[in-house]
Amino acid sequence: MTPSSTILFNFSTSTILEFYLSETKNVSVSIYDVIGKEIKSIQNKNLQSGKNKIIIDLAELNNGIYFCKIQSGGNSTAIKLIKN
Repeated sequence: MTPSSTILFNFSTSTILEFYLSETKNVSVSIYDVIGKEIKSIQNKNLQSGKNKIIIDLAELNNGIYFCKIQSGGNSTAIKLIKN
């Protein structure tokens, strides 16, 4: 599983996260604040192999730094999000 663009997303209300899967897998996406507290679970379902897109909407959250954790099988990737 690899993000298709940079590891840093800068946005005001929402952004689209694109990533590739080598095979169909269950994927979970969670958002954490800077102290590591999970504040939002966005996705937890099977996604097809190939390119996938998930909309991350943080309009209700204050401006600041957040982390997006994508988990699939034994793999995980963390992405830094800056909401301004």
